[in-house]
Amino acid sequence: MAAAWRDIAEQDTAGDLTRDEWLGLMLDREIATRADRRLTNRLASAKLRFVDACVENIDFGAHRGLDRRNILSLAQGAWLKANENLIITGQTGTGKTWLGCAFGRQAARQDHSVLYLRMPRLFEDLALARLDGRF
Repeated sequence: MAAAWRDIAEQDTAGDLTRDEWLGLMLDREIATRADRRLTNRLASAKLRFVDACVENIDFGAHRGLDRRNILSLAQGAWLKANENLIITGQTGTGKTWLGCAFGRQAARQDHSVLYLRMPRLFEDLALARLDGRF
């Protein structure tokens, strides 16, 4: 909040603001900074293979059989709130991994924890968890 105070104080219109407006601006800045930091940390711990993948950049023009309404509905995250799974299937080279990373980034934006794992690693981790009792 000290950085926000300094930034506001350096502006020409700072003298026109009331104390309540100063406090409101500083609190808004602090909330935004914390939200950005949380998102950055969630994305770093997600270890997404394609870190730049996002739902807004999905190419619906390619002939991959993607339904725009279905994808945008999934991007809203109702399936996450309902504790449901999302399985992406398709032929090799159609962009399943990229699409999964885009949905992972979207889930992180919606305050969900995300972890990208390939299936062999997931099965290995599950087997180890079963052996040591964490399953």
